[in-house]
Amino acid sequence: MRKLFESIVTVIGSVISLLLCIRWYLNTREIEPLVGIIGFSVVLLTALVYYLFPEHKAEPSSATPIVDSNKPEISETLNISQSNMKDEQSVTNTPQTEPMHTAKGNIVEAEAALNSADYYKVLNLLDSHYGNRPSIQYSTIRQYIVHALSQGQMPNPASVSGLKILINELKKER
Repeated sequence: MRKLFESIVTVIGSVISLLLCIRWYLNTREIEPLVGIIGFSVVLLTALVYYLFPEHKAEPSSATPIVDSNKPEISETLNISQSNMKDEQSVTNTPQTEPMHTAKGNIVEAEAALNSADYYKVLNLLDSHYGNRPSIQYSTIRQYIVHALSQGQMPNPASVSGLKILINELKKER
């Protein structure tokens, strides 16, 4: 909303509209142009206030992060590794010693963890399954889930369904 009022197009449009409403009022002396004059004046004053008082980024005073006990904390580094992919959570390109595909038992274990809503365990098992070369679908789903968990929320149903489909496809490959 703030960017809308700071936009130069909004300010120029409001100035032009205000001038037209003033001219309309001077020609007709009706009440309708007064409504326009008041409305566009409020828009211009709001834009002026936003311009003069920029938004401040509040930083905590202490160096230690404030931990909310209601939000789950991501305690383990989750890997996304692809040569052209960037992720805000964490990107590591360290080689892993596990083979590219693990045993079917890990896929079944990942499915059980998904059914019990243990998303950290699911992501860790799938990370070990894919190693350094995750599929694009898994990386995308993983980003959405990590973002939701870092915000203290449950992943959206589409991401969970995507994981179920991905795990079922991995089970079929075995």
